[in-house]
Order: sequence, then C-alpha cells, then structure tokens
Amino acid sequence: MAKAGVNKSKAHKQLMKMVAESSGYLLYEVEDVLDHLIGNIQLLLAEGIDVKLSGLGTIRVSPMNVNNTLHGKKVCYTTHRLSLATDEPMRRYLQENYVGRSNPDELQDERKQVGVALSDAQRTKNGGKSEASGH
Repeated sequence: MAKAGVNKSKAHKQLMKMVAESSGYLLYEVEDVLDHLIGNIQLLLAEGIDVKLSGLGTIRVSPMNVNNTLHGKKVCYTTHRLSLATDEPMRRYLQENYVGRSNPDELQDERKQVGVALSDAQRTKNGGKSEASGH
C-alpha cells in the first residue's frame, strides 16, 4: 500500500515515540504500523465508510459547502468535514482525567503507568515473552 501523505508534525512524532516506549516495539515499527493505519483510515473515509476505533470513537467524513467572500469576490466550494463521535470509554476517561488537570507531571506519571500496564498485559498474553523484543 502506498503511503497516503501523512503529515508528520511534532505531535505525530511524539505519539509514535510514546507508543514505542510503552509497547516495547522499535520506533520504526510503530511508525510503519501507524502510517498504514492512517492510510487505511483515509481510504475507508474516502469511500464514505465510518471508522470505529474502540476506546476512541467513530470517525466520519461529510461534505461541507462553503460560501465566503474573498477579496470582494463570492467564493463557493465544497470541502470535507471530519468528525469524531467519542465512545463511552473515551467520554468516561476524559471526564475522569482531563477536567482540571493542570500538573504536566501527573500526565507524565500516568503515561508511564499505562506503558507498564500495557507491557505487563502483552507479556502475560505471550506467556511471559515480549512480542517485539523476544525477551
């Protein structure tokens, strides 16, 4: 599959690094999987298919008519609006964790805890061996 022009902003790279650190996978492995995930999501959305990601929600695309005035001329065109309808686990997580969070150290500590929990769960699933590293 050809890569679908993923914009690798600072946040994208930070997310890949976070996933690599919490999962034990190598950064290039995470980057490859994430690029393919995003590319396939783009393909499905372009076909008009909603994409549901458990723990996040449903991503939808819809056409949006734009009527604007630019430099004194009326401009009309159709673009696309992307929306995310969060699912219940995400709403609960945000309600419990996002509101009032002002200490960035708390978030960093939580990220480390999530990484440990995910690593432990993966080792348990694989009979005590890490799938990415084989230890």
